[in-house]
Amino acid sequence: LQECTPDVSCNISCNQREGQEYYNLSADQLMATDPYECFFRPISGKPNKYYNEVAKIEQDCADSTFYNPEKCGCDMIAAPAGTLRAPRCRPLLHVDFANDTVVNLRRDVYINAQNTDIQASGMEGVQYGLFNGRNSFIEIPYLSGIALDKFFIRLRFYSAAGGGAEDQVLFSNCESTISRTATDTSELPQVYQRPSMAVILNKPSRLLTFIAQTDTSPKTIIRLPFLDEGWNNVEMVYDGKALTARIRSVSPDGTGVEEKDTKILSGRLLASKFTPRIGVCMTERDAFFGYLDMVKMYDCIPADLPMM
Repeated sequence: LQECTPDVSCNISCNQREGQEYYNLSADQLMATDPYECFFRPISGKPNKYYNEVAKIEQDCADSTFYNPEKCGCDMIAAPAGTLRAPRCRPLLHVDFANDTVVNLRRDVYINAQNTDIQASGMEGVQYGLFNGRNSFIEIPYLSGIALDKFFIRLRFYSAAGGGAEDQVLFSNCESTISRTATDTSELPQVYQRPSMAVILNKPSRLLTFIAQTDTSPKTIIRLPFLDEGWNNVEMVYDGKALTARIRSVSPDGTGVEEKDTKILSGRLLASKFTPRIGVCMTERDAFFGYLDMVKMYDCIPADLPMM
């Protein structure tokens, strides 16, 4: 493809190219390049686009890539600027409860929401996801079998009174592969033993448990108190060096409360054998009863993440 071959009907030498002079884009200034057997040209001011000389149209690079004339294609390197551009860190999962159905704002990552109702908040434009404590869940097939080397989870939940099990799943990959360095967690309920990544609340103790287990480290657990019958902002970060968990809430008297802890952790997260879920792993035995109004998950660490 994109090679010049002799043809009796062609009067242009294979050693000569016409270059840039016949480009005619009124809105953009095309960047001139040396004669080269490539039909794509960079466009000034649009590093993630290129001009197709044959089709006479602009075309887009894939997300987080830039056109590189040296490769005659898209790359992580933004060649017009001559600098290395890191891929933009954006959420794999951004659950939206604002419409009639539950959707992921990252449209190319499918989610399956079951028995999760939309609840009006009483404030314009604000709605919650209602989880019934029995069989409400959102599953993310994309994350099945993936061994992450870093992740960031952010969610906001309200634990309601009157329903649900003692241990309730907010986010979990539910069951992972077996690690050689696994610690003995036989005294814990199965909902804590099986996953390599999880956020689980315990109603009687009002403690939120954060779990992460990698291929080189034992299961790491952080427990922090949460506000029952109130909104809790939760963050869980693993950057390849440490696991950090944080909960922020507002007490009934209006006082802001923050709980945080960090533990050293390294390696790749053990891959999930189950489809990761929000709201439940095993029906009713660990189902969440309450509301969620934000769930985000990244497989990278956002550059604008505040210091934990």
